[in-house]
Amino acid sequence: MLLESYVSTYLKEEIFDEALTRNLPAFSRFLDLAGFENGNIINYSNIAREVGVSSNSIKEYFNILVDTHIGFFLPPFFKSHRKKLISHPKFYFADTGISFALKKILSVELTEGTPLFGDAFEHFIILETKKALSYLREEINLYFFRTSDGAEVDIILEKHNEIIAVEIKSSEMPQKLTGLKSFLKDHKVKKALCVCRTPRVYEQNGISFIPWKNYVEQLYGRMLLK
Repeated sequence: MLLESYVSTYLKEEIFDEALTRNLPAFSRFLDLAGFENGNIINYSNIAREVGVSSNSIKEYFNILVDTHIGFFLPPFFKSHRKKLISHPKFYFADTGISFALKKILSVELTEGTPLFGDAFEHFIILETKKALSYLREEINLYFFRTSDGAEVDIILEKHNEIIAVEIKSSEMPQKLTGLKSFLKDHKVKKALCVCRTPRVYEQNGISFIPWKNYVEQLYGRMLLK
């Protein structure tokens, strides 16, 4: 398949040929693990132990993926005085198929309600958000939020100190929004959204539940941030 060829040819051979890394075996082992790190908070030390190189080498490998536009870091949101926050970034590949190819699950069918489907849906929404912000060229910062005790919000959009908090759920009627509700207790927000697969927009306890297509359209139409 094309994506499998892309992974085996470009990600490994061409990066090595361009002298971006001189240790192809270690970089290959890193890529095998990197697919499973998509959407995770990066722990360089743990990955370094698995690959058998230094933490600095792992940082270099991730930076190679960023510099070649194969992936990007999503930084954490730090503006909280009441919570102990996670300080490491998340990493996402620039296409959902790349992580699937690296994990060798391209042939696996995505089934609604499974963790794999949920992870892919979250990845897709984050990619669409990043692409829209890049296209619009507005001064909007994109973050995620997570406390040391596990409370998390998938997307924080910040523009001129105004905040939009976005939780991503792959179900039609999301129930548990613990991280978003925790965030709202400590932060003043312009909007609180749950982007999901609901067929209609509705509001509950100050949170707007919005179909994912509406969310993307509002992003590109500059309506979400007004």
